[in-house]
Amino acid sequence: MGDRVYYGVEASVATIRMDDGKVNALSPDMQQELNEALDHAELEGIGAVVVAGKNRVFSGGFDLGVLRAGGEPAIGMFAGGFELAA
Repeated sequence: MGDRVYYGVEASVATIRMDDGKVNALSPDMQQELNEALDHAELEGIGAVVVAGKNRVFSGGFDLGVLRAGGEPAIGMFAGGFELAA
């Protein structure tokens, strides 16, 4: 998938694991990689998907650096978070 999201399948169950080396912030890049992994699972006809974080942290939420900077990247990240949740 990418540098932040790992994808594996066992017995028709896909595991998508976030690992940005910190708190798995939902940055635009992380969101893109999550979407790619979910799309891949759908194309493979996976029966169930488990989304997990690494190092005892699921996700620290949105990337605060991107939010503080504002502008189009922040708006896109915020909208992407809702898209992932849908």
